[in-house]
Amino acid sequence: MDPILFLAHVEADGTLAKAARETLAAAIALGGNLTVGLVGASVQAAADQIAGCGATRFLAVEGDAFAQPRYASDAAAG
Repeated sequence: MDPILFLAHVEADGTLAKAARETLAAAIALGGNLTVGLVGASVQAAADQIAGCGATRFLAVEGDAFAQPRYASDAAAG
């Protein structure tokens, strides 16, 4: 199976939005080697929220510069 990267920006409260959780479910259904990437001001709540998703790796970029989703900061995080 091909590797799968799920990359999502967290909400202001640090959790994942419903649409992001649905996208993660679709990524899991593909059955590949899943890596989760989270971007935001603080990503711990989102990581805790999906800790049991079966990902082989969790990557995170967090800080005030990543609080608001923007192309420049999201591309830098990626």
